[in-house]
Amino acid sequence: MPWCDRLDCPLTVLFFLADIDECEEEPNICLFGSCNNTPGSFQCICQPGFVLSDNGRRCFDTRQSFCFTRFDAGKCSVPKAFNTTKDKCCCSTMPGEGWGDPCDLCPQEGVAFHALCPYGHGTIIGKGNTREGGYPRAP
Repeated sequence: MPWCDRLDCPLTVLFFLADIDECEEEPNICLFGSCNNTPGSFQCICQPGFVLSDNGRRCFDTRQSFCFTRFDAGKCSVPKAFNTTKDKCCCSTMPGEGWGDPCDLCPQEGVAFHALCPYGHGTIIGKGNTREGGYPRAP
């Protein structure tokens, strides 16, 4: 295709010069990350401690910290014996009440819960998508 500047381009060429801002079109395109529009595409950028999914649209939290089994009077207490990721703490079949230091309450049913635990309790998504017990999740 011959080069033209925007003043002398045929209409069909101008149509292909327009870039769609995927980040603006679909605000939740990068779950738990930030979206960077690029020419003809987009890129999800993850915070330190997060890893980009294989499809490039979700950042998985790989940080490990305390999983607390109780939340009373505005404070988390009784940590489990091992550190774990937030999704393993909050999405397990026996979920914790809070995770991290400082403690972040595990989300209850609703939008925040579905974002962290899209398959409900017992299925931990991430590299390998597994259910508790170690066997792979059904497609």
